[in-house]
Amino acid sequence: MDRMESGDDDVASSVFSMCTSGDAKSLKALYLREPYVTSIIQQTHKGEPSSKRIAEKTLYASALRGHYETTQFLLEKGANPNASTALGTPIYAAVKSGSLEMVKLLIKYDANYRIKGGFSPVYIACIEGKLPILKYLVNIGADLFSFDNPPLVFTACSAGKLDVLNYLMDEMDYDIHRTMHGEDALRTDGRDTLLYTACQRGKTDVAQYLMSQGAYITQTITNTFPQIIKALLRDKFRAVGKPDPIQLYQARLKEMGLAEIPWGVLADYTPCLTRLELRSNYLTSLPDKIFQLPALKNLDISHNRLPEVCQEDVLWECRSLTDFDASHNQITYVPSGLFQVPQLTNVQLSYNLLSHLPGDPDDPSAQTSTGLPADIKWVCEKMKRLDLSHNRLHSLPDTFTDLRRLNVLMLSHNSLKELPPSCSWGCINLVQLDCTMNQLTDLPIGCANSWMHSLERLHLAHNRFSQISRNITELMHLTVLDLSHNQISSLPPTSWWSVSRLMKLQLSHNRLEVLSHKNDQEKERAASDNDRRSTAFRVFDAFRGRPQHQAASPEPASSEAADTQPRELPAELWSSSLQSLYLHSNRLKWLPGYLGKLGALTRLDISSNPELKTLPLSLGRLHNCWELTLHGLTLTNVPHHLLPGVRGGSAKRLLAYLRAQLRHCEPYNRMKLMVVGLQGRGKTTLLSVLRNPTAPLPDNVSTVGVEVVEWSLSPPAHVLRGVRKNQPLQRHQMDIVFSTWDLAGQEVYYATHQCFLSRNTLYLVVWSMEEGEKGIEYLRPWLLNIQARAPHSPVLIVGTHLDKLHFNRAQDLKQKYKEKIKSLYGKAGFPSLSAIMFVASTTQEGMKELQERIHHAAISAIDHDTRDPIIGMQVPASYINLQRLISEEVRSCHEKGIPPVLSQKEFAALADRMPDSDISDPEELSLAAQFLHDNGVLLHYNDHLRGLNNLYFIDPVWLADLLAEVVTVPQRQNFVHNGILKESNVAFIFHDSRRFPSKYFAQYLQLLERFEIALSLGNNQRLIPSMLPMERPAINFTDPPTPEPPAVDAEAVKVTQRSAIRATLTGSKPPEDNLRVMSDPVNCIRRRYKMAYTPSGFWSRLISRLIINLRRSGLMEEQATVTQSSSAPIIYWRRGIVVIHSGGRFIVESIQTAGHPAVMGTQDMEASAKFVGEGVDLNIGLQGVDITVWSFNGDFSAMGYVVDHLDSLIDEWFPGLNDLDVEGEWLVQRQVLWKVPGELLQSRLATRAGLAGSNGVCFLTGNRRSW
Repeated sequence: MDRMESGDDDVASSVFSMCTSGDAKSLKALYLREPYVTSIIQQTHKGEPSSKRIAEKTLYASALRGHYETTQFLLEKGANPNASTALGTPIYAAVKSGSLEMVKLLIKYDANYRIKGGFSPVYIACIEGKLPILKYLVNIGADLFSFDNPPLVFTACSAGKLDVLNYLMDEMDYDIHRTMHGEDALRTDGRDTLLYTACQRGKTDVAQYLMSQGAYITQTITNTFPQIIKALLRDKFRAVGKPDPIQLYQARLKEMGLAEIPWGVLADYTPCLTRLELRSNYLTSLPDKIFQLPALKNLDISHNRLPEVCQEDVLWECRSLTDFDASHNQITYVPSGLFQVPQLTNVQLSYNLLSHLPGDPDDPSAQTSTGLPADIKWVCEKMKRLDLSHNRLHSLPDTFTDLRRLNVLMLSHNSLKELPPSCSWGCINLVQLDCTMNQLTDLPIGCANSWMHSLERLHLAHNRFSQISRNITELMHLTVLDLSHNQISSLPPTSWWSVSRLMKLQLSHNRLEVLSHKNDQEKERAASDNDRRSTAFRVFDAFRGRPQHQAASPEPASSEAADTQPRELPAELWSSSLQSLYLHSNRLKWLPGYLGKLGALTRLDISSNPELKTLPLSLGRLHNCWELTLHGLTLTNVPHHLLPGVRGGSAKRLLAYLRAQLRHCEPYNRMKLMVVGLQGRGKTTLLSVLRNPTAPLPDNVSTVGVEVVEWSLSPPAHVLRGVRKNQPLQRHQMDIVFSTWDLAGQEVYYATHQCFLSRNTLYLVVWSMEEGEKGIEYLRPWLLNIQARAPHSPVLIVGTHLDKLHFNRAQDLKQKYKEKIKSLYGKAGFPSLSAIMFVASTTQEGMKELQERIHHAAISAIDHDTRDPIIGMQVPASYINLQRLISEEVRSCHEKGIPPVLSQKEFAALADRMPDSDISDPEELSLAAQFLHDNGVLLHYNDHLRGLNNLYFIDPVWLADLLAEVVTVPQRQNFVHNGILKESNVAFIFHDSRRFPSKYFAQYLQLLERFEIALSLGNNQRLIPSMLPMERPAINFTDPPTPEPPAVDAEAVKVTQRSAIRATLTGSKPPEDNLRVMSDPVNCIRRRYKMAYTPSGFWSRLISRLIINLRRSGLMEEQATVTQSSSAPIIYWRRGIVVIHSGGRFIVESIQTAGHPAVMGTQDMEASAKFVGEGVDLNIGLQGVDITVWSFNGDFSAMGYVVDHLDSLIDEWFPGLNDLDVEGEWLVQRQVLWKVPGELLQSRLATRAGLAGSNGVCFLTGNRRSW
């Protein structure tokens, strides 16, 4: 029996040994061999106590040593996961081992992880610093708050486990200012706090962390652990400068949680401390020794809990102190010693509880033994800034006599009723005075004499001022004056004001009823309420409508009628200085016209004056005003949709409206009408019959260039029916004067058409009905050109030669053609179709109806920007007078034989010749030119790149003829070869022309270049882009260029020069090592501008822009060519250009001639590509621009160069291309070449799309301007 028991002990020992060593294989074998092992694992055996004790420890031992497999085997065979030993539970052991997987395994078998006390897994995780296990236990429900004596944060703190402590503080939201018993740390003087515990255990890293979190550093802590605190604060003391003769220091103890100043730490630095920062701590008192620091210059004790600075009897021996900040405390008393420091320059005492200051006779603490106030003087003669704002001061001592250097005095948010006299005659250099939120009624008498040359900013808001006295108006150097929230009911006499530099005047929230009191009251006329619907003039970016009927504003009753002096703001004095004027929340009933003289005004606030009903027209003179606040007003003389804050309204537009009314505007019933279409479709005949039905038909000769004739069209008879003789006509009842433009339809003129198409023009697009549906298809490019250059313009489509149709079929064909036209062009992406008409010029069939439609379309035409009618707009009389002067100037130019082209200076001089001209600045002149351009009086282009913005073509026909002389050269002489024209032949082109005298030959060449018609190439050659060969040169541009071989020094220098040229061209930096020839593989990027259509003149202008800028970059010093040579640096044709440079090359060409990568072809692949990108191009039959850039060195900035010019061309000349089509797609889609990822190529989706096995290249479409 003993032998059996001995054998059992041996088995138990073997099991324990295997669990300790982690020999799972042997343990499993023993389990199969010895049935007794089961009872040992399950602790059900009844053997000797020794074997029983061994059995109890098996699971614990395995878990403690982290043997996962043996532990799992024991648990599977019935081991108790909660078996407790003298050393703890298995989960306790697992936590000690640091094995998170072991902990999870035990919990899986129902181990109790919520145990409290010393064997708690949570507790041992804190002790051992097992943060991952602690986080896991908390996540599955362990309660951190069940440990309260002490809390777990103290356990981690004592153990020095900083990461665990940090986690527990966040998880438990533990207040660092509480003791372990939950008390306020300041009540226990810091005992039993986390910081105290960390210092007690010598855990300096934990203590440093706690200090950084704002733990209280009390006197008890500093006295108990002086060496630790001194070591922790040592890095807060920084040496300043070099020892001379001693080393000076600065102490930055801000936001350190100091409850008391650790003087033991400061003691070592007392003789040499120059700066002491104690801001944002918990100080309630200061040691007197601070005020005896001999070298101290800056003392910051702000944002603490100080009730006082120090006692009155404390000696202030810090004679070097310059800056003292005690703001944001609870100070009720300031010792007089502060104001005896001679070097003091800056004192901050704001946000305290001060009710008196030293020297105040009302201060009870300043009484002597006799009961009389002590005679205290302030001798801080160097003080520059004193901030006493946000206190409880009722009065100030008259102690400012010697503060002659004071610049800033802040007294806001107190209860002051007056300022002491010495504040004025003592502070003679005061620059800023802030007395906001007090009870002042005036400034000290005579203060203007002391402050007139120094005071710049005066803040007196929220006081009790009832008037503006001379103490304020004579402060000559004021730039900011704030008198808002007072009781001011009237302005001072104008003659009182001597403030000439004022920039901001705040008079809001007062009792002002009028801004002008004088006997000869200003009687400015304001528009009546009946004309609220009136609109102003479009070119001011304002509005059109009926003429304004002006009526005098009622003269306000003056409360100062007996006062003979005018009382108003000195507008002339402030005309160039005042930028902000705030008058909101007063009682204003009207505004005086002199406000329009404040030319520098940028902000004007007149809101919340409910009785104010009209605005003076003179406000229109405020050209610089961009912020006009009108909240709470019901204005009757301006349209509601102009008001700032209303959609489409703005200060600029409203002021422009007022300016138009001020300028004696007249209704303008004139419009430009342009007739376009293919050659020989009857345009000229149609216009002739429209203008004069009784005149004989013109000869059948093609138009050359442009013909401009005026035509007055009366409204239909039924519109005038019932109108009396002297009755004013409504807008739709008036005659309309059209400036009719007959545009040549020959193909050679297409390059010039964009020069004459303009916005707000009525277009007649003409086609011949003899051509049937094919003629309808020919309308497409004309409509698209109009949309590209002048989007939103009204269009009438007119079919001519109606008489050529068989009578029996005419009606059916008219209906058929009308439906065809609507289906093709009556949608987004095309201009708005006002009507579709059919006429016969020879028989005049349909002509009357066409005239009526033209009149109705003109009356209905709306400016897209302002949404107001074009006909009947209010135009300044000066514009009409300028139009008359231009006509006279044109006649004078023709008589003298000089070109009818004016420079900017000459055009301005012409405007100045008008009597009473109100075109006073370049902006007004530009607006006048834009208006006259839109109405066909002159031509002016806002093209800064070409310099066209400085030229005014006052005879449009002359310009058209000039351009026609060049573009029609092939029809008359054989001077142009492959788009190249010799300059010597240009003289022959104009030789026989009377309209173009040869002495202006140089000017003609300049104009041709500015219009991108004929560009200088040097060597006596001119390039005419519209006449370049259409065929793409037979050169393989798609193969990558070959890098240049290594070269000797001379060649390397040449490469360097060409690299610099390339950098100039592309705007990039040259490579750092310019002498090294790149040997990296050639890279290529590609972009595409997919366009719904290509407008006329697009390619000639694009080629011209690129060539001109290449020439400026110096790359065209070598000869460009249109031949087949691949060695030339620049090669171009009608719709493409190649530029070769040292770093690579780039090609810009039409999509229709460019090579194309493989493109996906099914809707499924499109969906896939949109998943990866933003869209995919499925159609290679496209129009648009292809851009390819090769580079040897990875510098692809040439792409940005091309894209910038392409975008600017579209914006300036073809803005309609930025619109959407009928399906909501951009008319120009900017795309980038995309290499399909290999994994996508191998997918089933790629196989379905037919992309598998291809080169995996497609074009992705991005958002507009997304590159």
